Amino acid sequence: MQYDYSKNKDEHPEPIKADLKGLIPEWLQGTLIRNGPGLFSLGETRYNHWFDGMALLHSFTIKKGGSDGSPPLKSAEVVCTVPCRSLLTPSYYHSFGMTDNYFVFIEQPLKLDVLKMATAYLRGVSWASCMKFHPEDSTLIHLIDRKTKKEVGIKFYTGAMAVYHQVNAFEDDGHVVFDGICYDDNSLYEMFYLDKLKEQMGADTVYCKPKCKRFVLPLSDMGETGEDLVKLKYTTASAVKEKEGKVLCQGEVLCDGVELPRINYNFNGKKYRYSYMCCVDISPVATKIVKFDVETKQKIEWTGGDCFASEPVFIPRPDAVDEDDGVVLTCIINAKPVQGGFLLVLDGKSFKEVARACIDVDFHMDMHGYFIPGSS
Repeated sequence: MQYDYSKNKDEHPEPIKADLKGLIPEWLQGTLIRNGPGLFSLGETRYNHWFDGMALLHSFTIKKGGSDGSPPLKSAEVVCTVPCRSLLTPSYYHSFGMTDNYFVFIEQPLKLDVLKMATAYLRGVSWASCMKFHPEDSTLIHLIDRKTKKEVGIKFYTGAMAVYHQVNAFEDDGHVVFDGICYDDNSLYEMFYLDKLKEQMGADTVYCKPKCKRFVLPLSDMGETGEDLVKLKYTTASAVKEKEGKVLCQGEVLCDGVELPRINYNFNGKKYRYSYMCCVDISPVATKIVKFDVETKQKIEWTGGDCFASEPVFIPRPDAVDEDDGVVLTCIINAKPVQGGFLLVLDGKSFKEVARACIDVDFHMDMHGYFIPGSS
């Protein structure tokens, strides 16, 4: 079962009526927008890395229990400037953590070469080739106070790792806790060159499985050198005080083989229990999705056989009390060429299928999505 990443996908500007199987909750009304690489050749221009492909949007509009397949920044301001270790090789950033009082930025050793990027077009190479992982460097964790708009004085760091997506962050009893998806290297990035994908995905892929890790940053460094400053009882993550204001952080592995995490965003920046992720324990192409309980470490999985799953998006039920009271939406690509894809609707608690909206269209593999609520 393979997906052709390099194939240009057709655009369908007119809405297409979906074939609904099951019952979509009446309270679920709005539009799910999905985005990801969909065009890899335009005229004589060709792209050789999946991340370099031109974006292709698709959407599902849900109203009155049915589905069709088919905002700018305002008042933005600079909150804080964090100097990088090297002006010519800044760290690659894809996401950051945020709590009520702090921002969390990861300065990882996956770096951009500014000089190579400046000449990439003239040399006829992709931006992907201008990135390099430096395993000899540590990973710096910058904690920024949202009120003072300055970085805190403690210098947090951990071992070399690559991080693309953070799950959530929150404050608890004098600590900032943040969870992220971590890789030991950047082999994932290297795998997505289009000329490598078919060969690698068809064989026994040498794959650096991601780990969902929890890091804990103590807001006070009061203690003896060599002392673990983490006082929370529910985690094995550590933060050991060193000299010169440095603190060495070691993360707790919550689970592994997961990516593209989403949560109930009513709990964004707050202590939470559940996350919804793609299961990538065998390869970076997800064939199932998972609900993960961070307290019990239990997983509930959904799989549909010969299909590929996209990032799951949780939508809370209006006036819900429980964190997992709602539905999960995910786009499913059918690997069978004669069958189209569908929008899958799962119950947030049981993780069982509620409905699916089937569309006779060849979906493209996307990356991220956003749900815009409509009037209920």
